[in-house]
Amino acid sequence: MKKFKILTIILFLCLVCLTTLKTDSYQEFSGNYTYQAIGDENTLNKFRYDEEVLFIVDFSGSMNSKMGFTPKIYLAIDAIKDILEKSGKETRVGLRIFGVPDRNALVQTSRGIMVDKSVICSASQLVLPISRYNADSLADSLSNINPQGGTPIGYSLRQAVKYDFNEGLHTKHIILVTDGGENCGDNPCQFIKNLMQSRDDFKIDVIGITVDRNAYSQLNCI
Repeated sequence: MKKFKILTIILFLCLVCLTTLKTDSYQEFSGNYTYQAIGDENTLNKFRYDEEVLFIVDFSGSMNSKMGFTPKIYLAIDAIKDILEKSGKETRVGLRIFGVPDRNALVQTSRGIMVDKSVICSASQLVLPISRYNADSLADSLSNINPQGGTPIGYSLRQAVKYDFNEGLHTKHIILVTDGGENCGDNPCQFIKNLMQSRDDFKIDVIGITVDRNAYSQLNCI
């Protein structure tokens, strides 16, 4: 009888563990992740009516790795949804992602199959142009993309500044969401320094998803 009770308890605990481990889609994750704002967190939650907000989100392969039992990309989506809920539906928002190549990154060379770094380091796409009432579409887009590839932060920032914002007197607000630093040889810190010296209509915030010390230093500079 005692053996039966012990076996029943063990089976119950196994079922609990399996249920906890099951995170097949973002919809199943309902954690309340407190994001790490690198800088002033207050600027992430209050947007002016004349502000354009562009989320630049890391979809590199490392975003598949887990914090506890939860993939880091789910934590990033949760943080972004939290900001969107606080900002209001009329805020002008858009989405750029990086890390997902828009064509095959593997090429055949004399040394075998290699990763084409030119593809990896230019893998940055505007998924949703900046517009009002975009919050729901933005959240849906994030939930339907699989992380892969590298971390071309500098390239993504340059593309965003050049192409993604509308002309006019709007404040242009970039929110960079990443779990690491630049790994394509660019210098996003210096790019942002030069931008801030030449433009007064841009501001940038960073959300770090479990970043290490080296990445934190670069992101804090940005």
